[in-house]
Amino acid sequence: MSTRRRRSHYETDAYLRREKCFFCDSNFAYGPHAYHGEFLKAHQILLCDGCLRGTWGGIGPAFEAKLLRHLEEHNLPVPARNSKGLLVLSR
Repeated sequence: MSTRRRRSHYETDAYLRREKCFFCDSNFAYGPHAYHGEFLKAHQILLCDGCLRGTWGGIGPAFEAKLLRHLEEHNLPVPARNSKGLLVLSR
């Protein structure tokens, strides 16, 4: 008798919806039973967990231009800057 646990249909790759991170363009699971990222409604962007953790203190210069372009295209307000001059995302 096998001791391996049988995967439910919720855990199969076909069932999980894959989304693309706004900053790093990586694909991650985002859907029922697997949320490996977050949708930031104020900015209308979807970020993977890695980019969420990496931008906690503000958006670095590498991604600032991409974010500002996106906000301008969608007529969204530009977030405030912190004491270091970095844009801070609303969570």
